[in-house]
Amino acid sequence: QYFADLFQMRLRKSEQSKDISRRISVLLDDFTSFIYVNSCRGLFEDHKLLFSFLITAQILRHKEHARFINKCPISPMEWAFFLRGVDAANGVLTEELDTPAPEGIPAQAWKRLQILEPLLRFEGNHALEGMTEEVAADTKWQEFAESDTMYSEELPGNRDSTLTPFQRMLVVKSFREDFLQLAVRNFVGAELGNSYIVSPPFDLAGCFKDSQKTTPLIFILSSGADPTD
Repeated sequence: QYFADLFQMRLRKSEQSKDISRRISVLLDDFTSFIYVNSCRGLFEDHKLLFSFLITAQILRHKEHARFINKCPISPMEWAFFLRGVDAANGVLTEELDTPAPEGIPAQAWKRLQILEPLLRFEGNHALEGMTEEVAADTKWQEFAESDTMYSEELPGNRDSTLTPFQRMLVVKSFREDFLQLAVRNFVGAELGNSYIVSPPFDLAGCFKDSQKTTPLIFILSSGADPTD
């Protein structure tokens, strides 16, 4: 009921337009942003990035939703690899992938890359075609694998120009899973904008404005906290 009331509120208060496509676009932007800000009011700081990632992923996993905002959708195999890693290949890939890791490339990272490329190819996606060969032959990939800032660096071989932000995140995840949170931040910022990777400031006046006489505002405060500051 709460979210239904929020939706009705935004229908009334958002920018009006007689152009149906324009009106839908306005509603998508307005309601997505409004739900993010309102939900973040009740989330711990550590959970806000996770919430914005879930919003982004759910939009892009739906082909029609992604198309409407002019973004490339997340394919089922891409999502499966994100959730399960190399286990996503179980029951899908049959060929043996036991090529030894090139010098300078961690064995586990090499195994993930060997799975990721044919896994995407299985569903007709050739975005990563030839990547394992490049990694094995180009020393720039070895430098990339050893970098502690790979999440913010360009991929060797001009790969950034051919990959979606989600695919790029999967490559970083394959090399270094401990950088996943930073890679997720870049992914959300690239797809929905920087406003979804910055915690909304607490706004007491905004809370009151968005409330109704039948919906109470409940504040859970730490000892000594002043919500008016």
